[in-house]
Amino acid sequence: MLSTSFLLYLATLCVLVIKPAKHYWYIPLSAFLVAGIYEGFFTPTVLALIVVLTSLHFTALNGNQARYRRLSILLTCCIGLALSLHKIPFFHNPLIVEKAVLSTSAIPFTLYVNLDKGLAGLFMFATLIGLDQVRTPPPLNVNRISVIAVATILAVFGFALLSGMTRFDPHLSSYLWPFVMVNLFITCFTEEVFFRSGIQRFCHHRFAGNLIPVVITGIFFGLVHLGGGWPLMIAATVAGIGNGFVYATTKRVSLSIILHFLVNILHFTLFIYPAIDTHNALPI
Repeated sequence: MLSTSFLLYLATLCVLVIKPAKHYWYIPLSAFLVAGIYEGFFTPTVLALIVVLTSLHFTALNGNQARYRRLSILLTCCIGLALSLHKIPFFHNPLIVEKAVLSTSAIPFTLYVNLDKGLAGLFMFATLIGLDQVRTPPPLNVNRISVIAVATILAVFGFALLSGMTRFDPHLSSYLWPFVMVNLFITCFTEEVFFRSGIQRFCHHRFAGNLIPVVITGIFFGLVHLGGGWPLMIAATVAGIGNGFVYATTKRVSLSIILHFLVNILHFTLFIYPAIDTHNALPI
């Protein structure tokens, strides 16, 4: 399991640091596929899926006709969404934390290494970000980014505390390292690529200004967290709007990934995670 997940993290780091168009990330990706099949985390049938995603990736970046490029981008995002929702049955994602209680009164915490979701993030990033290689992002405004980040963190945790979803409970868990790796390189990476580089960028092409695309994307981001209850949905919506403003301001999905991860790691280390068990919570 360590070798397969490590190779996925390496491929993700490679595609983030080196321009996707150089295709160096295919080296750790190939090793990841071999290791995953050998260790039984996905079937050899997944190779056919890789061929399809690779073909779509090259068509999106190098196709001669705009309609084929747009169709390739759409299909890549659709397959990426299906992988992220675990709707493609080639994968057996390893369970690394099962029903662990991290704090008194916390609901049990379970963590999978979602290899299918990580694979989705890789190809969506390589395709969507590859389209931006010819564009120069605006200069970084560190003060503005800092204000957005601080406001997002205060708003998210302010609401989470007021709603009773969690409470302040600093702790250092033995599960910190696996949480960091999975959350940063799979969860935050894939979700930000899909919502920011995918949905929000599409909205930017349809609406003037930043507010409407950011709010629309933030609402969608919140809705996918509805399964965790309405407080989580609202907190996720607020976080999604903050991430969206970072992306709209900088045109760098890497910075929205960092803010997304920062919110999650603060939640994991400083508050009851993932939420208070309202049925069995002890009185304060």
